[in-house]
Amino acid sequence: MPTAPVDDKGNYVYYEDSGAPEGAQDYVTVVIVHGSLINSAHTDEELDAMSSPDVEAQACVVRGIGQDIANFVAYVCKTKGVPRLVRDGEQKTGGVVLMTWSRGNIGLLSILGDPRTLEGETKDILSLYVRKMVLYDPPTGVYGIFPDIGMHYPMKSTEYSMEQKPSVFAQWVSSYYQALPAGTSISAEALRARPVLAELPPTLSTLTPEEFARTWDGDVFHRSNGRLTLGGIDEAYRANFRRAFLDAGAVLPEVGAVVLWCDRSIWACLWGVKVLEELLLEEPVGGKKRPVRIMKLENANHFVHWDEPERMVRLLKEIA
Repeated sequence: MPTAPVDDKGNYVYYEDSGAPEGAQDYVTVVIVHGSLINSAHTDEELDAMSSPDVEAQACVVRGIGQDIANFVAYVCKTKGVPRLVRDGEQKTGGVVLMTWSRGNIGLLSILGDPRTLEGETKDILSLYVRKMVLYDPPTGVYGIFPDIGMHYPMKSTEYSMEQKPSVFAQWVSSYYQALPAGTSISAEALRARPVLAELPPTLSTLTPEEFARTWDGDVFHRSNGRLTLGGIDEAYRANFRRAFLDAGAVLPEVGAVVLWCDRSIWACLWGVKVLEELLLEEPVGGKKRPVRIMKLENANHFVHWDEPERMVRLLKEIA
């Protein structure tokens, strides 16, 4: 089980490495970060801070998530022989694309939106290697927006016990929902009219018990996920969201972002598209907006990387 240190306190992350392409010298390295309800550890102090009314304490926790991801990317660049990013006009070779999925986008937005997240050697390394950031199907909550629009959200529902919520969430988050008709604006009314596509099983229901146990940890909800996702840290999230896109000059100013959204995903991810598009209409802060490309993945749910892995690989090749 390969692991990588992410700080000087003995904390580490588990990762999987496909290895460098045989014979390639200037390939692009893609680092992909998981979403919520995957095994993630937080200290008691961090858990307390998540529930604290102290906004700065909350921001420190979010910053720590971003720092763990940034330090891992720096570790990969230092130890895996990753080709450094080379720019020649509009052409780029080598370098790293960082893609974070679902709730994992909390960390990416901390990197781009909080200048205190990157520091020292890690900041220098990422400046030399990172070529693009990819936000993969981010739900609106990672932007600090928790809309009350009458939509079902299992983690906030009173219909289920705390013990039931992780399994209900698994079914809900990995289902396929009807795509909005072409030309339809994202609105509460339109989202409420989207039925679940019963003919397509939820992705997580197709896993074997062994696969499910290896990739899904419902106990995370009772430790940290509920505190990170059910509001309370929204002010820190909103600040990072705004700075990441409206104040590009503060952090990695040459790095653009791609936002992928899946048209058969949960309503929270479609609402995230609406929130982002509205933000991008605002004037920049500090004089420079971050270049952003928003891409819709058709006929895709929140787990397209699992259901259609070859499609995801082709997509990454296109956008890298």
